Order: sequence, then structure tokens, then C-alpha cells
Amino acid sequence: MLRSSAALLPLLLGVCFAGCSTKDRTFDTPEESSSGGSAGDKGKSSGGSGSGTGGQGGSHSEEPEPTGPCKDHQCQNGAGCEPDGDEDYTCTCAEGFEGNRCEEDIDECADDPCENGGTCVNQVGDYECTCPAHWTGKNCHLPRFEVLPENFIPAKLNADGTVAIGKIPTTGANSRAARYSNGQLRDLGLFSGDSTSEALAVSSDGETIVGTGAPTVGASRAIRWRGTNMVQLPPVNDDDACRATSVTADGQVVVGVCGDRIVRWTTDGVEDLGVPSGTMYCNHALVSTDGGLLMVTCSQSGDNKVFIESPDGFSMLASQPSNCRLQDLASNGSAAVALCGLANTFDSFTWTPAAGVVRSNSSEVYTSVSAAGEALGYVVDFASSTQQAVRWSPDGESQLIVDLLQDASIDVGEIVDFEAVLDVSDDGKTFLGAGRDGDSEYVRWIARL
Repeated sequence: MLRSSAALLPLLLGVCFAGCSTKDRTFDTPEESSSGGSAGDKGKSSGGSGSGTGGQGGSHSEEPEPTGPCKDHQCQNGAGCEPDGDEDYTCTCAEGFEGNRCEEDIDECADDPCENGGTCVNQVGDYECTCPAHWTGKNCHLPRFEVLPENFIPAKLNADGTVAIGKIPTTGANSRAARYSNGQLRDLGLFSGDSTSEALAVSSDGETIVGTGAPTVGASRAIRWRGTNMVQLPPVNDDDACRATSVTADGQVVVGVCGDRIVRWTTDGVEDLGVPSGTMYCNHALVSTDGGLLMVTCSQSGDNKVFIESPDGFSMLASQPSNCRLQDLASNGSAAVALCGLANTFDSFTWTPAAGVVRSNSSEVYTSVSAAGEALGYVVDFASSTQQAVRWSPDGESQLIVDLLQDASIDVGEIVDFEAVLDVSDDGKTFLGAGRDGDSEYVRWIARL
């Protein structure tokens, strides 16, 4: 059953219109010790000098024959041997093994890591949980489908889809920034003197969140949250209105807008990147997770366009429609999506370095893109004013989200209409979306394939 998208479209359009633990054992002293060394010493020998037509001999590397106490060592399962004096040695165990000779396979299931009825299967240096139908994740700790709290308006997912950030509406147009994870919604609070805040982007681990806050009267400010710590990111000029709109994977680089200009915050402070040549102002910026690619939306004589940072400044993407706003940038910088148009007349495009701008059909709205270049969003039926959530492959093939969930045998409970995908995890397997239940109530959900 499809429902009217009239109330959903303005919100969605958004346009003005995880190491290895090594355990060492000493052969004659069983106490545990720690070692940061390698599994064994490596030596090099050089080939000799050739003569005649044979020419110069090449050099090569090989493992030397063990000497001293390691000559006849009894270390097992790929362990290295380190001499410990003239008579003793230490076995440096490979991941997943322990014991004096590294003869014991560590049982990674011993601590019962699997939750919600999951079954643990021990592996060498690891474990795998076989999850019941409604659960997924490393420890079966994530529901395959969950409806988010009704007072939470999500904006983005972190890299693996375990954290969603956004806002909780309060009074009037005010809100409070919020973080949702493991079934818990946390109010991130307000900066001193502010009446509203909103989270707009999140680092890969879900711990660094950036966004904006503002007092009842006065300029907005760029905010960064880390745990319970909240700081204002410095403006370029004291009276600038600022917003932080994107953050790198490690949370160390933040980009956004101050006044009409693009800015970048790093550990060294704030960097004023200005505006692209020929533009009047900028209103949005996104950065790849490694910080290597920056894309922005700026106004050129009243017509919003998408630009990409280059060594010579900013360059406008060629062949894009009118009045465009950058919607999402793939975490690895391999693709981007944008939404163009005014009011309910719109167009979308994907961008890749190889293909450039590729425009969509007029009924397709792109809202997000995975690291593999899959575009997510929705299609609109203008005749019936309804819409359906869709995923497009990099070559343009589309599939309804409801069909994807059915094919994955995911129980969606009482949700009957899947109207839009709002964001997607890096691997393209976790969707943040919106739709309606059997009572036509608007709901927001997370689905994990």
C-alpha cells in the first residue's frame, strides 16, 4: 500500500525549492610475558658476482638456519622462536594459540560472546556467531530491522551502520542533537546559551559527531561532540554563522560553512577555503573519510552548483542540471550524488571520476551512495503522489528496497510502505529509511541485510 509523499518530499529534498594479541611463552618458565617483536629473526644473504655472459648475480633473502637454543626448538603452530640466554628460548605464539610451545588453540567462544541466542563457532584467532533470524552483527547484537524512536529525526549513519545521528524536536523549530545506538537514544545537549542544536555528520566509529547550534538571537555556531564533551569550532570571523557538515573517518578533519565561505577545521585550527571563482556564496560541504576529496555546493548567480576541490582551487562539475545540491559523497570518494531542481520539479545525478555527471530519470531522487557506488533514494509516481524506496546499482539497475528485504527474509513488522532511503552504510548493507505503518503513521527505520 502506497501513501502520499506530499509531507515527506520537502524534508527529503533538502533544496530551496577493528588487531592481534600475541602471547609469549618461555620454554622452561611458563609465566606469561608480552612481546612486541616479530615471530623470528630474518637474515639476508647476497648472491655472488657472476662472470662472463652470466653477468652480475642478483641478491636474495632467505630464512637463516636457527642457531643456539632455537636450533631444535619445539614451538608449534607457526610460532616464532626467540633466544633467551644461551640455553633457553621463548615461543612467540601466532594469533589464536597459547601455551609454553604455543600448542593450545585459544577458545574464543569461552566467554560466550554471541548474544540473543546466537551460537558461537570457534576459529583460529577468532570466532563466528550463527545468529537467529532477527539478529545480525559480529555478536548477534544488532536487530536486522528496527523502528527508531518516533521523536528522533535521523540524518546520517556511521560507517558500519551501528550509529545514527540527527535531532530530537523540542518547541517550535528548535531541536536538540541526538545519537542513537544499540536501542538507546541519547540527547547530546545544547551549547551554553543556545536554544537549538542538530547533528549532521559522524565519524566512522560513531564517537565524533559534528553539526550546528544556535541561540534564540544571534549567529549559529559549528559544534563538535565527543562523548560527553561539546566544543564550539572556531569561526573565521567572530560574527560568522557557522555549520559543520562533514567529518573524516578519524574525526580529525571537519568541513563546513562559515558566513558564505567553505572552511576546514583541523588540529591546527580553522582554514578559510573561500568560495569558487564566479560564485557568490556556499552552503554545503562534504569530505571523504580520508580527507582527500572535498566537494561543495555554491551559488552561481542564484543557481546552485556542485564543485570539487582540485590543486588549483575549486572546479565545477560539467553537465550538471540547474539548482543542484550535493546530497552525499561515498566514504572513499569514488562517487557522489546530488539533487537538483525547484519545489516538486527535480532531477538527480550521480558523479564518478571516470564517468563524470550522469543524470537520472526525472522521477528518481538520489539521497545517498555506498562505497561501491550504489545510489539510494526513492522514485516518485507523480500521478498518484506516492513514492517507493529504491537502490540503484552502479550501472543504473534499480531494485525496490521492500523486495531486497523480502529476499533477505527480514521481518519488517507492521511497516507497509517503504518510501525512502535516507542514508546507507559504507558496505551498502545497512539502510536508514522512512515509511509508514499499517495505521499510516510516519516511521523511520534501520534495516540490515
